[in-house]
Amino acid sequence: MGEEHSYANSPSSIFSNQISSAQDPNFFRYFVHVMPICKRYKSLVFYGKPEDKVHSILEKIQSLIGIPATEQRLMFDGRFLKEEESLSECMITNKSELYLQVQKGNYVETWTNDLASEIFRLSKDGAGICSMLVKMKLMDFVKMIPKDDVGLAASHVDMFTSSGAPEYLVMLYMRPDRGIKYFAEISVKHLINTITCTLPQPISLQLAPLAFEFCKLFRKAALINDPLYKLCRSSLAKIMKQDNNFDGGCNDNMFPYATEQVNNMSLGLVCCMEPMNNFGPSSTAVKDFVTFLQPLKAEVEEQVHLNSSSSTFDDPANKIKFLFVVFHDLLIKLLMCLDTMEEMVLDNTECSGWKEFFKLLKEFHDVSKLFGGAEEYFWTNLRHNKLSLCHLIPRYAKKGEDYEWIIEHKELIDFSSRRHLVMLMLPDVHDNAFEVHMMLINRSNLLADSFESITHAQLDFLRAGLYIEFMNEEATGFGVMREWFFLVCQEIFNPKNGLFIACPNDGRRFFLNPASKANPVNLQYYIFAGRVIALALMRKIHVGITFDHSFLLQLAGKKVSLEDIKDAEPQLYSSWHDILEMDESEVDKNVLELYFVWQEEQAFRIATELCPGGQNMLVDSTNRKEYIDLLVQYRFMTSTLEQMTHFVKGFTDIVGEERTTKMCFRALEHEDLDLMLCGSQCDISLEVWKAHTEYRGYEETDPQICWFWEVCVSHISVIV
Repeated sequence: MGEEHSYANSPSSIFSNQISSAQDPNFFRYFVHVMPICKRYKSLVFYGKPEDKVHSILEKIQSLIGIPATEQRLMFDGRFLKEEESLSECMITNKSELYLQVQKGNYVETWTNDLASEIFRLSKDGAGICSMLVKMKLMDFVKMIPKDDVGLAASHVDMFTSSGAPEYLVMLYMRPDRGIKYFAEISVKHLINTITCTLPQPISLQLAPLAFEFCKLFRKAALINDPLYKLCRSSLAKIMKQDNNFDGGCNDNMFPYATEQVNNMSLGLVCCMEPMNNFGPSSTAVKDFVTFLQPLKAEVEEQVHLNSSSSTFDDPANKIKFLFVVFHDLLIKLLMCLDTMEEMVLDNTECSGWKEFFKLLKEFHDVSKLFGGAEEYFWTNLRHNKLSLCHLIPRYAKKGEDYEWIIEHKELIDFSSRRHLVMLMLPDVHDNAFEVHMMLINRSNLLADSFESITHAQLDFLRAGLYIEFMNEEATGFGVMREWFFLVCQEIFNPKNGLFIACPNDGRRFFLNPASKANPVNLQYYIFAGRVIALALMRKIHVGITFDHSFLLQLAGKKVSLEDIKDAEPQLYSSWHDILEMDESEVDKNVLELYFVWQEEQAFRIATELCPGGQNMLVDSTNRKEYIDLLVQYRFMTSTLEQMTHFVKGFTDIVGEERTTKMCFRALEHEDLDLMLCGSQCDISLEVWKAHTEYRGYEETDPQICWFWEVCVSHISVIV
């Protein structure tokens, strides 16, 4: 036993019982570490059964080292054990290691002070057995950090930092001795990786001061280019991204790190200005740049907001000026990189250093909104780099990012880029997933069968994939799915079914039928229609119909104007446009006898006021524009609000959020949606078709494939 271990319940009178217990197959052995609470022993060894209670262990510890059971707390696997729990409930098995803590006293402080002393002694005496002991104690300290008590975890780290242990580790790292330096490196990495990777997020956030302390010490030692410092800084950035409130005590503490990141970013962009240079800012560098700039942006935004009516700002550290200079300098460098990029794109040359440009553009756009005139300056300059934007988005824009900033200026990008942004907002297709929605459709009852199947489907299955068969037909696969989408959309949008109205001059183009709400069942069909359209867009399937401009604006959450209804209701458009063009004197003579009322003929005439008191408000030359605006809003928005709400709900069922639904349609021009739902309506290029064909289960040289292309040649108009 000696000084390292004590067997529980020994002295000698009970020791023989422990040995016999060890021979019992129902017993197992476990350890309770008691250092530094008990200086005599490092740990106690217990034998117990799965049904033993925690309180019995506390009583045994009290009999051995004298600490009252009421003041003891046992920790295992990062959580404190309850007295009434059994060993099996606590998941304690053979050779498990428990840690004793005391609710009164500075036991953790004693532990950390001892650990700091050992590290300091190591810096004086060099490597050897001492380094192994320190390593073990560091690992024990990490294990002692509670995983279920935020306050206690913060206290642990505060004591560790206050003990001077981080400073001593940095001192070790600066030693010329390779062994000592390596030991310090792996120790710091172990602590940092524990903070960012192994602990639950609420606990890891409490350990942020430790990462911050290492960063301060490395900067103080002038090791800002050292890889270990960069690891600590990136870890601090990761924590800050998870907890926007952490600022190291105040924003001033973060300012030096923001300055470092600005310098790094500037150097990275300068590298990209050379056409033959294949390097640029790394993903980690951009993430850290964005994160460390955040506290500075928040402080500047607060200053600007508080002093919006004044031309003077409380800016003793010149942070506002610094941020503006950063914005201007880095934006100019990035625009120069985009100029170089356009030259290379025209030469069909690609550079891996471009992959972070789009993220940087978003960051600079965010900063530009903090300064008057800066946002306009940003967009004015970016308009000269449309080619670069259109090249970046399809290649480097990824899911999960916020693209509203570029969608609001969608005129700067082309159809391929806008479509790519929409596809990023839609769920991924997984038709090979284990759980897909299976449909068996009777062609003679296509709409009703499809409605029942889609309406009652589990949404997760719908998003995951579709498997469709037509009754009494053997064909399956993508071709059947594509046919079903086309046929069911033709039925949904068939004017005979009363849900939608076709534009008089374009039978493929539809808008909502205001009269459809008379039948409550129709509202459920709008949900169905929204789901089907979302699924078709996800799978890039053409369905042979598209939306009128007024309908697209409604889906995007935008106001419909008179000019927007020209295709949907040409007669109404002409009539209302004539009112606006009439001579003022004629209008004021009340020759039209118009009031602010919408009138519609059903079984009897119904009059609806367009505004309070509208039935007594005569239309004249001064208010006729307002009158026409209210007519348009009522006819194309108010009267179809229920239908629109249900269609949006169906679409949102697939994409997840109503905001995403609006962003999808706001990202598209009218012509874009036509292409996505109907295709180009041009003759088919056989060569392009072949180049984009996937052969599932076949080879390009198989006889069946050759016959297929021969049939296509004879039946399809081919572009030479």
